[in-house]
Amino acid sequence: MFKWGDGSGTAEPVLAADGVEDPEQPIVARRVDLPCEMVGFATPPTRVQLTFLPVGERWTLVALTAPGKAAQVARWLQAYAPSRINVAPGLAPKIVRASFDALPAPWSQMLSAVLVIYIEITPEGAASIFIEDSEARVERFVESVQVDAQVRQRVIQGGAVRVKLTARQLDVLCLAVALGYYETPHKLNLRFLAEKLGVGVSAVSELLRRGESLIITSYVDSLSRSEWDAIAQQRTVIE
Repeated sequence: MFKWGDGSGTAEPVLAADGVEDPEQPIVARRVDLPCEMVGFATPPTRVQLTFLPVGERWTLVALTAPGKAAQVARWLQAYAPSRINVAPGLAPKIVRASFDALPAPWSQMLSAVLVIYIEITPEGAASIFIEDSEARVERFVESVQVDAQVRQRVIQGGAVRVKLTARQLDVLCLAVALGYYETPHKLNLRFLAEKLGVGVSAVSELLRRGESLIITSYVDSLSRSEWDAIAQQRTVIE
């Protein structure tokens, strides 16, 4: 599973050439996608977001899920032997807190490797780990779990305003929207769009795919983060 990490729950510092901790290492935001069992989680009954809060020598795991699904998530977490589980009050609770005297080894090893902001796990068994740490630590973590093609990493897209489309991608997307390409049913096809631009169909298709990929990943990342941030602001709920 993991090739390194002492399980202490504290990420190792990045050292400069002289062996002294390097404070100048820039912090990067990355999303690592992999099967959930690779980080010590069984498939959850529903989509869930998790974050780990150290409390002295102990840990609190805060789980955020869809309204009314908290009881299912609580039962799922029981398998990891928490010392206590609390479900938030309300008619449709969506927050679960689980206290641990000691974390399961795979979780502890992960937290000792990188600074994990939160983890999102789907009922299909896919886990996405949102990390903010030095590039060196991120790369070491990815290498430690990169056992096959199931592990992917990419830069986190922070929102639509930060999507870095090329001028050509933006031109093509704007024209496609203006001419009704994205309406249902299509008002035009790729060939018509290519003729309007004076380029080949394959070129238009590539420009659209790359632009769409940036926009969609940006939307999904920002939506996922906003869900968690909205709950995290209610400190009395998660602390």
